[in-house]
Amino acid sequence: GIKREFKEETGLVGEVISVSPPSFLSPGLTNESACMVRLEVDMTLPENKQNYSKGTENDNLEGCEKDRGLEKLMLPRVGLLGALHGLQQKDGVKIFAALYSMAVGMSVGEGAQK
Repeated sequence: GIKREFKEETGLVGEVISVSPPSFLSPGLTNESACMVRLEVDMTLPENKQNYSKGTENDNLEGCEKDRGLEKLMLPRVGLLGALHGLQQKDGVKIFAALYSMAVGMSVGEGAQK
């Protein structure tokens, strides 16, 4: 399920807060869809403290995830868009379009609260 996949991808445990209805990635071209899942991760839990080591690639990833070239990064929720821009410019990191779109929406909300 969702929690197992999250643990495989990140090494962290979390609680599912919500799951969106499916949205289509290329409507009219394919029927490929995805749901946005919101998880809450308590970084004070012992298993999360133990499994998170800042800047350590592939540490505590499970199964085939270890060989996919993934790197765990802890980024700020507030200011996420700026952090993603920094990764793109400084390190040439390729940002998943859905993550970038979410960060843009969050930045609009952050601007509205000022």
